[in-house]
Amino acid sequence: MKISDIGIYHLKIPFKTSFKHATSERSETGNLLTKITLDDGSIGWGEGVPRQYVTGETLETSTLVLTNHFIPQIQNQDFHSFRDCVEFFNNQEEFTKNGVVYNSAKCSLELAALDAFGKHFNKSVSEIGDVLAIKTPKQEENKEKRYSCVFSIEDRKSKLYHKGLRLYGFRDFKFKIDSKQDYSQIDNFINSFEGKLRSRKITLRVDANGSLDRGNLKNVLEQLDKRDVFCLEQPLPKGQEEFLSQFQGDYSIMLDESICSLKDAEKAIKEGYGDIFNLRISKNGGLINTLKIAQLAKEDSVLYQLGCMVGETGILSAAGRCFASITPDILFFEGSYGTHLLKEDITIQNMTFGFKAKVLPLTGPGLSISVNEQKLNKYAEKVN
Repeated sequence: MKISDIGIYHLKIPFKTSFKHATSERSETGNLLTKITLDDGSIGWGEGVPRQYVTGETLETSTLVLTNHFIPQIQNQDFHSFRDCVEFFNNQEEFTKNGVVYNSAKCSLELAALDAFGKHFNKSVSEIGDVLAIKTPKQEENKEKRYSCVFSIEDRKSKLYHKGLRLYGFRDFKFKIDSKQDYSQIDNFINSFEGKLRSRKITLRVDANGSLDRGNLKNVLEQLDKRDVFCLEQPLPKGQEEFLSQFQGDYSIMLDESICSLKDAEKAIKEGYGDIFNLRISKNGGLINTLKIAQLAKEDSVLYQLGCMVGETGILSAAGRCFASITPDILFFEGSYGTHLLKEDITIQNMTFGFKAKVLPLTGPGLSISVNEQKLNKYAEKVN
């Protein structure tokens, strides 16, 4: 089966409220969508979220690389099985130029292809674990997963609100901080739950998005340790990871922006830069590459979670659920914010997390989603 058409879209959906962290503040999406149509009419959708402060990509540069580098590699391929499609992307290398790794461009195309060919061959994208020889747990063996709640900087909430989230079903929480190191929001949260944090009935993580400096990092780690914070995520800017090795064994440090490529992960493991990886499907170049990094981490006893990019639509939310179904040992799970953050989502199926915050498996062909093209046209510009 061959591809008959590939379309590229720039998507901008307003947020219900702006989301701020140490290196960025956003009030709308800025996503790269790919639509693949096969000769039999099967349609697949993919999404990437280019962010300059993460991979170095912009919406414009990732579009150019998608158009000129990635699409020419696949447009004349003839896949005779879903396995053929998976193996094609398994063998496709990352594209890096001038220090920028174009992973969101790669992700957008890969997800669209897996979705389209999965629908044609009646295969769920969750089945890529079998092709990649990743032991996928049986349904009865797959432990329950819940979404994690992430608080923006200055996202002040009351004690009643915190308890409401707990009743809603959340057990894991993450706060964004910046160089001001204001612990009051964290302290208010801890006071809302008394001893539940210490007993690990709930967990708390803190994300600095590379905003701290080396001079006061030890003090920050000590302050968070006193508060029973599970880990500190991305304390320093990418490129300063070697400084983190001195804290190995004393404090739990999670790497995010520092782990974009497979090479980044290999180096971090070799040098002992961190204890946990925050994997993100767009940042890491698609489902397949993200799974590779997860397997590498597991082999070297490094923990990992699945994070998300701010402003993901139901397309990437569905991909995240596929990832969760393949990886039973995932530590935390973020994503599926959907219409909790977006004014509208573009998938016909509701991918927004609901009551109990459970990560529900997807079993339909492809990504188990379809796009409402009326909503798409409302918020997207077709650029190719």
